[in-house]
Amino acid sequence: VMQYQLCALRTTARATLVAGFCFACGSSAPPAEAPVAPEPAPVELAPPAEPEPPPAPPGPLVIKDVGLQVPESIVHDVTSATYLVSNINGTPIDKDDNGFISKLSPEGQVITLKWIDGAAADVELNAPKGLGISNGKLYVADLDVIRTFDLATGKPGAQIKVAGATFLNDVAVAPDGSVYVSDMGVKGGKDGQLVPNKKDAIYKVSDKGKLSTFIKGEKLGQPN
Repeated sequence: VMQYQLCALRTTARATLVAGFCFACGSSAPPAEAPVAPEPAPVELAPPAEPEPPPAPPGPLVIKDVGLQVPESIVHDVTSATYLVSNINGTPIDKDDNGFISKLSPEGQVITLKWIDGAAADVELNAPKGLGISNGKLYVADLDVIRTFDLATGKPGAQIKVAGATFLNDVAVAPDGSVYVSDMGVKGGKDGQLVPNKKDAIYKVSDKGKLSTFIKGEKLGQPN
């Protein structure tokens, strides 16, 4: 019996070992974890480009020593891309018929120094001051007359006498083509000084060429 029990014990032990070995062989080990891919390095964005600074505005254009004589006013003629300059050529109160209008390029070059010349036989121009452009005509304030000239040719047009005016000065053109001209209300005094004479006014020339007094009186304070 003892021998039989010993054999049975050995058989059981072998079976246990075999079963354990088979279990170990048949059981799958947990799969190895896949290697973790490294996170991509953050992309460094280039800083936004600085905007280009705007170009510096051009400096003042100095025009001198080209023959201008007491230049008073300037107006831009968009139709010919030129600038017209009135030249008193003397004192601002003299009726000497030697004033003139110059034509300049945008670069400051003189195209025609005396484009409209008081010395011409068909032109009277004493002390031209304010300039304005309306309906193809150049308006010029000249002491007591509003003179007009053809903008394309410079030929004289209507000469609008302003009764009572003594010092027509500036010209402004309204959107409807009407032209307004100021009279500073001064006259020549001693030693060429300008003294008030209570003629302060603003005159209007309609787009049809009709003259009227827009406003008048010392309260204007020598409009210029």
